[in-house]
Amino acid sequence: YRQLPRLRVSRHLRGRVVQATVEASLLYGAEIKYFTQKEFSRYRTFMNRCYRGAAYEGKRDTLTAMRGERNMVDVRLSLGVDDIEVTVRAKQMSYLGHLA
Repeated sequence: YRQLPRLRVSRHLRGRVVQATVEASLLYGAEIKYFTQKEFSRYRTFMNRCYRGAAYEGKRDTLTAMRGERNMVDVRLSLGVDDIEVTVRAKQMSYLGHLA
């Protein structure tokens, strides 16, 4: 995910690549697993680091982040991705739909 900014593609495409690779690997089998809030916190921390790396635009972007002008909601919106908890809940609900 740290090499994605070098590809010079849009942020939305970088977000899709992170979803297809990192998030898919991390959440393999999440449909049937029970998650505690501590696990969600760890997953969210890891995915936020991946999203920040994918959204990085250079030195100017670092200064903006250091001043606190960008939070993780802004980063996720610029990449076009949802929070990890929303993604897991959607996967679990779609799995329950297959069972019914």
